[in-house]
Amino acid sequence: MAFKFTAHEAADIIEAQYPALRNGRDFWTKHPVRRGSAEQIGEVEITEWQPADIEAPTIDDLVTWAAAMAAAAEGAA
Repeated sequence: MAFKFTAHEAADIIEAQYPALRNGRDFWTKHPVRRGSAEQIGEVEITEWQPADIEAPTIDDLVTWAAAMAAAAEGAA
């Protein structure tokens, strides 16, 4: 089964959208893995969100932002 993002990918997308925020300080991401393995077995989660003035993004937000980032990168190439 394919999942949309790893925890690291989600953190990168959020940090690109909100440059002042940092994973591990302002928010935390995780994805479940199979016991004894690094195999991702579930969708990424934002487990902690500190910014009171910014609503925590959803998976749909991440998908939208990732698509916009990919389109911008293609346009720059």
